[in-house]
Amino acid sequence: FYDSMNRSFKRFFTPEQNICLDESMVGMKNRCSYIQYLPNKRHARFGIKKFEVCDSKSSYVLHSELYSGKGFLQDNSERAFSEKVVVHVLDKCDLLDKYYHLYTDNYYTKVPLANALLRRKTYLTGTVNKK
Repeated sequence: FYDSMNRSFKRFFTPEQNICLDESMVGMKNRCSYIQYLPNKRHARFGIKKFEVCDSKSSYVLHSELYSGKGFLQDNSERAFSEKVVVHVLDKCDLLDKYYHLYTDNYYTKVPLANALLRRKTYLTGTVNKK
C-alpha cells in the first residue's frame, strides 16, 4: 500500500527546489512490535513513526516511509541513524543529485550529513543545538 501511495505522490507532483524532511506519528496504542514513544509530540506520543519529505511551499507529501524498527535500514555503515534516514528517504524518492535544498530540524542537521548531501548535489539548511 505504501509503495503504491508513494508512486502516486511522485507521479502527480514535481516539487520546487525547497523540500523538508521530518518525522511524525500515526497515533495508536495497539500492540505492534514497532510502536514508538516520542514525548515531544503533542498530538500522538505513542504510535508508528514515519519519515516524510514534503515540498516546502505547498506542504505536499512527496514521500512517506514507515519506521519498522531496527531492521528498517539495510545500511551497516558507521554513519549516524539520522544521516542514514535522510539519505535513504531522499534516494527512494529520487531527489538526490538534482540540486534540491533540504530543510530539517536539529535531529537531522549535522555536519557529516551536510557533507554527504553536498557530494550528492543536495543542499542542507537546518537548526542546530548549541553545545
